[in-house]
Amino acid sequence: MRNYIIVGGSELQLDYIKKVKANGLVAHVVDYNASCVGSHVADYFHCMSIDDLKSVLELAQQLNVVGISTVATEQGNVTANYVAEMLSLPGNGLEVALNTTDKSRMKKVLANENISTPNAVEIQSVEELNALSFDYPVIVKASDRSAGRGVALAYNSEELLIHFRKSLAVSFNKIVLIEEYIDAQQYSIETISSGGQHGVVAITEMGFSGPPDFVETKHKLPAILSKKDQDTIVEYALNSLDAFNIQYGACHIEVRMTNGMPTMIEIASRMGGWRHWMVESALSIDYLQLILDCSLGKSITLDIPTKSKVAVAQTIFGIDDYLRYKEKKDNGSEFVVDFVKADSPKRNATNLIETHGFYITLEHRDNLICQ
Repeated sequence: MRNYIIVGGSELQLDYIKKVKANGLVAHVVDYNASCVGSHVADYFHCMSIDDLKSVLELAQQLNVVGISTVATEQGNVTANYVAEMLSLPGNGLEVALNTTDKSRMKKVLANENISTPNAVEIQSVEELNALSFDYPVIVKASDRSAGRGVALAYNSEELLIHFRKSLAVSFNKIVLIEEYIDAQQYSIETISSGGQHGVVAITEMGFSGPPDFVETKHKLPAILSKKDQDTIVEYALNSLDAFNIQYGACHIEVRMTNGMPTMIEIASRMGGWRHWMVESALSIDYLQLILDCSLGKSITLDIPTKSKVAVAQTIFGIDDYLRYKEKKDNGSEFVVDFVKADSPKRNATNLIETHGFYITLEHRDNLICQ
């Protein structure tokens, strides 16, 4: 048997589990939640924490796996890359996974490689915070959390203290970044790599709710950009992949464009949320197959269509988003995916985890203008 481990069994991993099985591999899902959706779809389910690197490694050794990966979890990405490194399987290694998960480590790599990124300082206590002065507004970030958890904008010292305490409370490593605020359009770059050879799959325009939380609300893939800006972003992304020593798999790079140049917000050595649905529906590219092939050490080729539709992903941030969604649904709109909860949200979300779901629609490119 050709055994393959998927780290994490959430709904966002479901299509990848199915993809592994469709390729004739035996799908082993690891998750601490015995009732997760992946447990019902996998060939074999192993109830263990994805944080337990040693136990997952022992399981992989017992199974003599041909590959291991994840597409939707930060910690799962760390675990998968650790196991792959220990077993000499295709992957990026533990160091790379940590550098693309922990924002404090990320900033050090960016500084060493002279890659533009907002200035930031690391703070671990109220005493450290009070000893410094800042040019407001500033972004407060929990160093090692994702999905917008522990991220907020502070306009003054009182707000900074409040947001710092909240970020510190959710941070695993108890490091909070106080970062220069760049007020500019944000994009994400979705990439794929195998054997250190890279390709840019798509560039996504990102939209956010207002301060202080800046929850991701709307994504458009591919972003409508001038050729000059597109070429600039692609070159920046490829240089960034080399700087972080990315060898295999998907990466999700977020940048803001200022004066025609990108500055990095963050990089993750995994697929961005929902991106396989958006990429496949807009570009007819099977992103999950590319990720699977890379995790098996196969070479990959990219054929990006010159004409494409635009996938629009909308999160349900609050009641207004929900009412717009209901109106579209009542009017018979077609959704690529629809993961909106049945009941109405009671309050606005402060991060992606708290949102009331999301849906994706497909639009003709000529009908969309980037804001």
